[in-house]
Amino acid sequence: MLNIHIAGNAIRSWLVFLGLLAAGALVLRLLKNTLFFYLKRWADSTKTELDNLALDVLENNGYPYLYYLVLMLAAGCLTLPAGVLTAIQALGKILLAFFIITGTLRILRHVFDARFLKTSDGKIRNKELGGLFNIVNFIVWSIGLLLLLDNLGVKVSALVTGMGIGGVAVALAAQAVLGDLFAYFAILFDKPFETDDFIVTGDYMGTVEHIGIKTIRIRSLGGEQIIFSNSDLIQSRPRNYKRMSRRRVVFKTGVTYSTAR
Repeated sequence: MLNIHIAGNAIRSWLVFLGLLAAGALVLRLLKNTLFFYLKRWADSTKTELDNLALDVLENNGYPYLYYLVLMLAAGCLTLPAGVLTAIQALGKILLAFFIITGTLRILRHVFDARFLKTSDGKIRNKELGGLFNIVNFIVWSIGLLLLLDNLGVKVSALVTGMGIGGVAVALAAQAVLGDLFAYFAILFDKPFETDDFIVTGDYMGTVEHIGIKTIRIRSLGGEQIIFSNSDLIQSRPRNYKRMSRRRVVFKTGVTYSTAR
């Protein structure tokens, strides 16, 4: 009975394949519950955070690829059609790309948090950096997907050329949006004002609630929300009253001519 062939392989080979899959999954589970547990304890005892980050990336992002490696090792005992092997290899490339992309984003997120969240206004800066990290996400995923398509055999040169030409056309048609985007970077790095600062610009005054990629939202003293485009607010010479350490006020004092000496 073990020599009966199903889909080009004997039942014995299928049983070995399933046994290797089960054994590999069990080993990975034991590694996660034992080895990673002790490695985390060791990483928590060290002063650096790089080891914690490496373990976190491997545990949360690398496990799907480890299961794929178990699948590849188990599939070595089977005789599979060329199309199935190609599909398995493509799956491996997709999982590897996912692991690299998500791992890179987690590392970048860690760098952002270490740079901005440890300051006294870390939570505020994290809100302001939300738009910037969305841009970073888009760039990393775009590059990763293009490299993945290239490794899968898709010719991306024509696609990249088309994207470049389309990007020029979009840039010409969306100059105002790009102006607001560059103004967002200017606000983010030059920091003329931050979230929760009280500013006055022209006839408007209020507390900054949100700094976004396109707009800035201010809560006025009357309670309504005022929305400015980034470039419009930057060009209007806003006055930041939260950073005012001292204030000069000019008083006029007058006396009448009949006032006694």
